[in-house]
Formats: sequence, structure tokens, C-alpha cells
Amino acid sequence: MSIREAQTEIARQQALIDEHKLHLQDLLDEGLITDTVSYEGITAKVQQRKTWHYSPAVKELQDMEQLEGIATQKVTTSWTVRFSSPEA
Repeated sequence: MSIREAQTEIARQQALIDEHKLHLQDLLDEGLITDTVSYEGITAKVQQRKTWHYSPAVKELQDMEQLEGIATQKVTTSWTVRFSSPEA
């Protein structure tokens, strides 16, 4: 298999994974599943990442902007899918 073929296959598989994650999100939004699900040795769990976005203010003003509520917080949500570890 060439590098180009391998990259094409990776992109195809990633698109399939992304499609499954969108389906999981739809099921979560509809209340049909919780934020952690397991099936056939695979666990999918919602994870959040919080970041701060600042105005174009000088760098040393960031702490002050957080305290005064000028800075806005961004929360991103994504699914992490891992194979379950075999039970001992």
C-alpha cells in the first residue's frame, strides 16, 4: 500500500468515526444515552475542554479581565472513544 493510499484510507476511516460521533451526540441530545457508553469492548465518553478568549488587551490585563467578566470562556465538547481494558 502506498502512502497516498494509506492516507486516503485513514481519511475514510476518520470520516466514518466522525459520523459515529455525530450519531452519539444526537442520541445524547435526545436523552437516549448518557455521556458514557460501552459496547463490545469500546467505551465512548463525552469530554469537555474549557479555554479563555481575551479581547485584544495587553497580556498582563488577562487576569483582570477574567475577574471583571470581560474575558469569555469557551467550552468545547467532544467524544473520546477507547477500547476497554481487558478485565483481570
